Amino acid sequence: MLDNFCRKQLERLFEPADIAIGGNRRWDMQIYQPLVFRRAITEGNLGLGEAYMDGWWECDDLEEFFFRLLSSKADEKIVTPVNLIEKWIGKTVNLQNPLRAFTVGETHYNIGNDLFEAMLDKRMINSCGYWKETSSLDEAQEKKLRLVFDKLQLQPGTNGDPWSCKYIFPNSMLPAASQITKNYEGLFTLEDWHVFTHDYSLTLRAWHENFEKQWPKLQSRYGEKFHRMWCYYLLSFSGSFRARSIQLWQVLLSKNGLPGRTSIPR
Repeated sequence: MLDNFCRKQLERLFEPADIAIGGNRRWDMQIYQPLVFRRAITEGNLGLGEAYMDGWWECDDLEEFFFRLLSSKADEKIVTPVNLIEKWIGKTVNLQNPLRAFTVGETHYNIGNDLFEAMLDKRMINSCGYWKETSSLDEAQEKKLRLVFDKLQLQPGTNGDPWSCKYIFPNSMLPAASQITKNYEGLFTLEDWHVFTHDYSLTLRAWHENFEKQWPKLQSRYGEKFHRMWCYYLLSFSGSFRARSIQLWQVLLSKNGLPGRTSIPR
């Protein structure tokens, strides 16, 4: 009875996104363990993701599934005990303290270099590419580097690390634009705010394509559960960025403001 109730609740959430349970389209959800309904309703995205890792459900196009789900705002219509706890923790605990940041980074980067060599571009750049007038991951990463160098007006021999990227890890928080501006106002002058949201979706898709191509060489070390987890990670975030549920920005600041009229490269 409870599983049937949870299934109906999930179907109601899926309806605005035009996602069917047991449908025949690539973004429809196929069920192999009925307990997935209870887990999704009571635990939200965490339960849905872990159920996918366990093989309880399948979808031929996870990226489209999440694009549709998040575009319909379905994630805002479900309140679970997990959601309530997360909201309470977010208000009472600084989730970005150094110890937490170390734990988050360690979770992501303790994966072997063989995985990143298989997935990333030839320069091994683990950040968003710039997909202007290209369909190649290598070129997108080169264009991103060139864009950053041009924005910072770097010349040969200039020292510094011009590119840093805040990544989406387990247990991390994504800042709102208002939080970013609040922290630099009075210290720096805003010169440019460049939206890279769609570029990140394309980058994640390219990483997933490379990962799938190289999986036969990786599977003996990582196993099928990791395979499902990593695909879920890449494609769910690709769908999230594509739906503009989360954003990626490149913010250019100067200490005292750039003199005269400045044309920021694109």
